[in-house]
Amino acid sequence: MQQHDELLVRFGDAFATLHVRLWRANKPRGTVFCVHGFDGNGSDFDFLAAHLQERDFTVVCPDMLGRGKSTFFHDAARYDFRIYGNCMAAVSKYAGTSNHFVGTSWGGAILIAMLGGTPIKVDRLVLNDVSLRGNPAADDVARFLRQESSMTFERIEDAYAHVRHTRRCLGELSEDAWSSFLRNRIRKDGERYRLAYDPFAVPAFRQERFDRVPLLRRIRADILLMYGAESGFLDPDAIADAQADRQNISFVRVDGAGHPVSLMTPEQADMVCNFLA
Repeated sequence: MQQHDELLVRFGDAFATLHVRLWRANKPRGTVFCVHGFDGNGSDFDFLAAHLQERDFTVVCPDMLGRGKSTFFHDAARYDFRIYGNCMAAVSKYAGTSNHFVGTSWGGAILIAMLGGTPIKVDRLVLNDVSLRGNPAADDVARFLRQESSMTFERIEDAYAHVRHTRRCLGELSEDAWSSFLRNRIRKDGERYRLAYDPFAVPAFRQERFDRVPLLRRIRADILLMYGAESGFLDPDAIADAQADRQNISFVRVDGAGHPVSLMTPEQADMVCNFLA
């Protein structure tokens, strides 16, 4: 059963509320921290979290600041990388004796920077469709988010239709999965509706060239790289470089999926559960 928590996080002279979805196991074998993509929120992991809880994992899914039910700053200057590190520090209160991480796209990039740059103990790490090197697909995502962030809709049905159309890359999902996904991806803004992420956060998500492979190779945990077979983020050369001389990094290509892998089907959830177990 899902629970909710609200954490008060301080940033200099300001405070923000971090909304956290919790799936507690009675006798947890470990804790799994899940970090969503740039335009997502913790509810993206509801399907996976339920499966992990059944396997005796406690699952922690924060809405990163500027997303979902957490604080929106409405100030572009507030959204730098440090605030997301503070979010992860805040949820560390839920850590157990064994700790694992799952990061989707942008959330996985945050985890690579955090785990590769600090001596945090992590047992296993799942990176779901994370861009390891800057490429045109990453540029396209940044361009799309800049356009989408300013969109508003008169009717919630129109907002839902937009999300269904633009997230077709998630593949074949059940209507229950779509219903939950749509409900949590839209928020009321005055008399209109918009996507549930702060448009002021978007300028920090920019087109750039980067290489996350060196940091990834510094992480000593067992790592699973998941990519949709149709994802533009799938970079065989970067994956091969990450795996070179490293026995702890494995790779799986998920048929029928684009960017990102939804983690909302039994088969995809089982891939993650089996790796973490």
